[in-house]
Amino acid sequence: MPRRTTTASTAQGTDDSGVSSPATDRRSTRVRSKPQPLYTPQNTTPAGKRKRGGESSDDEEVEEENDGEEDEDEDEDESEEESEEEEEFRGPKSKGAAGGRVRKAVFTPKRTPARAGKPGKKARINAPHTEHEELEEMDSPLYDALLDPDAALESTINDWLDSYAEASGEAITEMVNFILKCCACNTPITAYDVEDADSATQTLAQIQEVVREKAGREYPLVSKKPEFKRFRKSLGDFLRRLVGAAAGRGVLWDGVLLESLQTWIGALSSSTFRPMRHTSTVMSLNIVSALCDLLGKLKKEESTATRQLEAEQKKARANETKVKTLERKTADMGEQVETVSGMVSDMFDVVFVHRYRDIFPQIRTECIRELGSWMLKLPSMFLEGQYLRYLGWVLSDTNAATRHEVVKVLGRLYADDNNVASLRHFTERFKPRIIEMAEREADTSVRATAIGLLDNIRARGFLESDEVEKIAVLIFDKDIKIRAAAAPIFLAQVAEGVEEKTEVVGGVEEVEGEGEKWGAWVRFKCLAEVLGRFDESIGVDTQEEEDEEEREREVVRLGAEGKATSRVYLAATALWEGFEEMQDWENLAEYLLFDHSAVDTEADLESLKTVGEKVRWLCAPTEGEEGILLQVLRASVRSAITHAEQTAAHNKKKSDEAKNVEEEVSRALVGLLPKLMQKFGGSPGTAPDVLRLQQLMKLDIYQILRQDAAYEALLDDIGRAFFKHTDENVLREASAALLRAQTFENMSTLTEAKIIEIQDESVSALKRLVKGKALATDAFREEGLRDVETAVRRLELLIAATNCLNSMEEEDGGSSGVSVLVQIVERGVALDDDETVLIVSAMKSLRWYFMWKIQTLASTSQSPADDRDARQMRETRDTVLDILVQILAQMRWSEVKHQAACMLLDMWTLFVTFGGLELLRVKVGTGMRGGVSEEGQEAVMRCLEQEVGRFTGTSGGGRIRRGGGGDDSDEEMEEEDDDNTQGEKLEGVKAIEAERQVCELAGKIVLAVLSGTAQEKYRERLEKMKGKLGVSYDRIVEELKGEEEKEREKGRKAPGRVVKPTRPIRRDEDEVHDDDIEDDD
Repeated sequence: MPRRTTTASTAQGTDDSGVSSPATDRRSTRVRSKPQPLYTPQNTTPAGKRKRGGESSDDEEVEEENDGEEDEDEDEDESEEESEEEEEFRGPKSKGAAGGRVRKAVFTPKRTPARAGKPGKKARINAPHTEHEELEEMDSPLYDALLDPDAALESTINDWLDSYAEASGEAITEMVNFILKCCACNTPITAYDVEDADSATQTLAQIQEVVREKAGREYPLVSKKPEFKRFRKSLGDFLRRLVGAAAGRGVLWDGVLLESLQTWIGALSSSTFRPMRHTSTVMSLNIVSALCDLLGKLKKEESTATRQLEAEQKKARANETKVKTLERKTADMGEQVETVSGMVSDMFDVVFVHRYRDIFPQIRTECIRELGSWMLKLPSMFLEGQYLRYLGWVLSDTNAATRHEVVKVLGRLYADDNNVASLRHFTERFKPRIIEMAEREADTSVRATAIGLLDNIRARGFLESDEVEKIAVLIFDKDIKIRAAAAPIFLAQVAEGVEEKTEVVGGVEEVEGEGEKWGAWVRFKCLAEVLGRFDESIGVDTQEEEDEEEREREVVRLGAEGKATSRVYLAATALWEGFEEMQDWENLAEYLLFDHSAVDTEADLESLKTVGEKVRWLCAPTEGEEGILLQVLRASVRSAITHAEQTAAHNKKKSDEAKNVEEEVSRALVGLLPKLMQKFGGSPGTAPDVLRLQQLMKLDIYQILRQDAAYEALLDDIGRAFFKHTDENVLREASAALLRAQTFENMSTLTEAKIIEIQDESVSALKRLVKGKALATDAFREEGLRDVETAVRRLELLIAATNCLNSMEEEDGGSSGVSVLVQIVERGVALDDDETVLIVSAMKSLRWYFMWKIQTLASTSQSPADDRDARQMRETRDTVLDILVQILAQMRWSEVKHQAACMLLDMWTLFVTFGGLELLRVKVGTGMRGGVSEEGQEAVMRCLEQEVGRFTGTSGGGRIRRGGGGDDSDEEMEEEDDDNTQGEKLEGVKAIEAERQVCELAGKIVLAVLSGTAQEKYRERLEKMKGKLGVSYDRIVEELKGEEEKEREKGRKAPGRVVKPTRPIRRDEDEVHDDDIEDDD
């Protein structure tokens, strides 16, 4: 058998039964001395010096001392001359037959051998073979069987154990080569390498260098190739079966098999080569899992044998033979339990302790996953502080997947009642971190799982009341996953409230004794109370939140899209599935419609005599709670429909069932909606939620039920709400209800008749308010201004949802709705800040008017160019365009100026691209009235520059200086404010709103350039600001490029192909840093 030479530092423990000969199958690239015959000493010197040939030799001792001096010189030379370091391992020594502990495998940097040409320098490590020549494909029957789906692993393992019984050395060699093959290594070891276990780390280090030269980044454990699809599962199954079969044959206790595997796998787990390190770690984890299974089984058998022994010994006439047999069995089982426990501890110390903080996140994740399984399998051993602390430390891991895994492991541990006592100290120590993850974790999945973990911790009684409320309030979070995760904790708070509330009447059973609905009504009452309390707890506490609410109110007044839902509604949708009473939404509607006024809520509960009176007193909601429950009702109806739709989407057979659910909801609302409108439609706080319920109905149900009169009554209720209220939310929801009604063609006759009435009344109301006023010059009183604002806002919302042309163009006393709006817009030339909302609403109303008019003219045949209707429209359009240009001439920026620029661009683009009458087309670049003039375009660009100045804080009216002659110089901001002062940079929500306005106006300019409305020279001015105003602006300006130009630019930006170096580069991610995570004592 070929043997390899070793240096003085690794020769101890060799066998003197043979003489080594130079190996020929592999050669190291290291500089080595000539191989010498090697003999094993019978004893080693205390100082660690060798005795060769069984005798002491002064010459050899002197030679060793000289070697030491030369090594010191070599270290000094190498530290000055070497430019590259290699990594070698100081590995675990194998256990003897007595079964000592395997030392942890660690690696330390080692300098390369002496350079050629330096006399007197010796190589530190001789090669295990004369040449490292990687085979094309190393033969491994075990590996082939693992990949073969038809192979029987049980037979393969039995065959290997048979060979192990005949020749253990060759069998171990085959197993180690199998392990190397799984690591994507085709360089085999020999039987001598297995026997010389002390040099395992050095041997693997040399193999690693060869493999690193040619191996890629892919290896079986992570490969996406089809043949490796089941590799991980098959490998784990193989190792578990191997441990079980070895234990069954008794070879697991021979002190050779498992110790040899520990030595080689431990050394591989500290490799800097990721395939080796990762694969060996997974193998080690699987072996420990198998040992845990075996240990659990052995402990059960030991416990059974002990009970049998005790029972036999207690007998009056014990069977001595049986007692001795049981004593022997108990002693044997005890020894086996102790041996396996030592094996588990050894492999844990050798592999897990280092790899749970590996630099590769996947290795850390797998370590934590397996540790959790060990804790569930052997809680008596692993559910201790010395092991639980690893879970606590990894809660702060930098990788989201690893944090997610440890939270899932903890969730499984807390779910078992038997683990509560063992987890108490851990909870006290790491609970703040888990709460922090639930509140502020960056990864949504980890955060949601952490909330679920806290629910388990709460159920075990480890959370204080303030901590529970801190998590329950997350039911209002913006992320639906977080709301769903927080729902169980929130519902637990509701359940506690129900229990406390019903104690005064003898519990929930007494309440339900008055009727089943009363039990549900008490729960509705408590739900409203808890939602209201938590909603107030996260109210407006900071100035930034106050600014945000003010901005939202301003956005609503200016006609931008408001918030369609509240946080209470979003919370209710998350609670629907877990709160069974919500699924019976008709009972909730009945609760809201019940007349609670007969109950004296101010009365003392003790003064009430009967249980029924007390129950009614408990259930009576306040006005605020009724508003909350209306939102809960809407969420319940919406969730019932959505749930049916989602079920149908996953199961096509249930599509009819989803339609039936929506129809059943509509049928029920036919009777409930008028009652709800009557009770809650008069309050601006509750009317929007009732109107939103109408938008969930299939309105053609009225025709199916032949209830046209009820449908007309519903439209009347919507109209009354539209004119009665001035609240923005009510007006928006009423107009949305009318828009929804128009989508049902079967009801179009009744719908159109009612809508025309509402349109005529809206225009007439506006005319009455401004009658007798010179709108262009007369001032409004404050009360009159608010009335006109509301009337114009009603008209804006109505014309956005319906075609109001007839009502708008109808003249009464020489005035029409259109002319009134034009005069209101003209007031913007001499802007009064108090009239901003009025003027902006009038602008948007006119924009909708022109869009409806264009659509009508395009869809109908027109007479020749002298058509009176078209000429009148052109005159109105030109007047509006002139007014807008005058507004843009103002020096000071305002919201009116921004809206004027947007409307001017919209109208230019609309009429330039209009394909109808030539008479209505706007000419580009003409000086004629109504044309797209250069003066108007410059005014728009100045407005954009002012908005950029507001956003960047350079000045209130910064101008972007253009480079002449295609100069690529960056733009500069010039101060052109009337007060010539530097502007303040906006922050928070104000900055977001300013960015939105910049992007809105820039988008309309881009559209104008692409449509040919604006001149091409503005393209360059837009592109000069690219990269300075945010990603949104850049994305808008990107649209100026054609598809071909985008493709060319994408090709230029694409990274060039990386040329593979002839010598692989060591990447940082392949380095192993055992001290990346410090032990937390």
